[in-house]
Amino acid sequence: MRHRLPLRRLRARRWRELRPGDLESHLNDERFRAIAETLRAVPWEAEPTTDQITYVGPQIACLSGYSVEEWLVQGQWTRAVHPEDREAIEARYLEHLRQRLDHNLEYRLITKSGGRVWIRDIITFVTGLDGRELVRGLMINIEEEKVLERALRESEARYRQAEHIARLVHWSVVFSPNGEWDKNVVTFSDSAREIFGFSECERRLSNTDFIARLIHPDDQDNVRTAMLDGLANKQTQICITYRIVRPDGRERWVMEHVHNEYDQAGERTLAFGIIQDITEHRQREMELRAAGLRADLASRAKTQFLATMSHELRTPLNAIIGFSEVMQTEMMGPLGAPEYKGYAADIHGSGTFLLSIINELLDLSLIDAGEMKLDESLVEMGKVAASCVSLLRSKAAVKGVHLVQAVEPTVPLLRGDARRLKQAVLNLLTNAIKFTPAGGSVEIDTSWSHAGLRVTVRDTGIGIAAEDLERVLKPFVQAENWLARQHDGAGLGLAITNAICELHGGTLTLKSELGHGTTACITLPASRIETPTTAS
Repeated sequence: MRHRLPLRRLRARRWRELRPGDLESHLNDERFRAIAETLRAVPWEAEPTTDQITYVGPQIACLSGYSVEEWLVQGQWTRAVHPEDREAIEARYLEHLRQRLDHNLEYRLITKSGGRVWIRDIITFVTGLDGRELVRGLMINIEEEKVLERALRESEARYRQAEHIARLVHWSVVFSPNGEWDKNVVTFSDSAREIFGFSECERRLSNTDFIARLIHPDDQDNVRTAMLDGLANKQTQICITYRIVRPDGRERWVMEHVHNEYDQAGERTLAFGIIQDITEHRQREMELRAAGLRADLASRAKTQFLATMSHELRTPLNAIIGFSEVMQTEMMGPLGAPEYKGYAADIHGSGTFLLSIINELLDLSLIDAGEMKLDESLVEMGKVAASCVSLLRSKAAVKGVHLVQAVEPTVPLLRGDARRLKQAVLNLLTNAIKFTPAGGSVEIDTSWSHAGLRVTVRDTGIGIAAEDLERVLKPFVQAENWLARQHDGAGLGLAITNAICELHGGTLTLKSELGHGTTACITLPASRIETPTTAS
């Protein structure tokens, strides 16, 4: 409070020197200063001819750290202005001083401690009680305002960058006074210049002008209809895709999202939206669609080729197999040299193997084409398993593999394709025997519960590596195992079995450990199990 005493003495002396006619004006000045000194702003007064500050409010200490006496020193204000702002601020102040024009200045002030504070100085030119010209001002701390401005600028910059990256244009609308949609005026963001090819003056257009000048002629009616129908139905969200034609003639695909808000009476009160350039996405989509079509045509051609070749090969193969069997059994008499009988057996075995591969290829072509159909009937899976064991028992015995069927309780009937289900079980048993060394065993059992009916084949064979369990269910894939490579086969059996299971709504699962055998399980859904009631 030390710096206030001289000011009070000065005011008292001036009070005594006042003429009676100046009393009212002086009281007004005193009231102004008293009020100003209670504000957070800093009032000041200066002599324009000398730039000498003659008065400053006591708030200057809180604002700058300087006392009133220090601030009244000649040139202190100029020294306190930030060096980067000083020249421009002085020039602007002098320009307004010459014209006696009130004005505002914004600058950074260097505090006594070296800090920086943004100031807005509201400056006015007045005539004092003695007729002298005076400059009065009000210094306001706008640091918080500048912080908010910087944050707003950064946010807007990030938003513009996001618009650029996402290739977005956002817009707002001013509704026409008579409520006509065509006459609503739309204002587009800066990014419209890049995406639409608009000039700055074209960023405000009516809906009619926008449609006529930018939207592809073939899409204009669709856009207008979609927008008007959406408004008629009071939709808050409208989304439409269309083409635009830029001024340079280039076509672009865009997607527009419109947000509408309505009052209780159903009148639209607010609308805004975005328009996104999706040309690259649309092109990729079309390329993927074309690639998918080409792949589908290639797959169909492959399937047709496999089906045709398989049919063409089956006829001569049947002849080869049939005549080699006649020669092997010497139905028409002895062949002569005993080696011929062995040759005939080799021909018969090779032909039979080749026919099985061709049959698998035919099945695969049907699966790929989606043309494998089920001929459903009531099936006894226990009998299917027994039939398969009977067919393969001699093959297992020749290899030295013990093939057994577990004794199971009565299994209910199942609705399915008996031939295809038998084919699936045969594939599993054949694989198990093939990959089980002599002395090993293969076991099959059937069981059921409320979860479904299961056919399980377990073997003590070479097993499958964990990383191959999913791969072996795909066509033409065999386990990456040198032991597996010693066995013939095209790698189609498990893929076909899996497809047959899926056609029945079931699954094929494999559990295996390399060197410790494999368990394959067919699970058919409970919905296919026929209880005595449903069977009747």
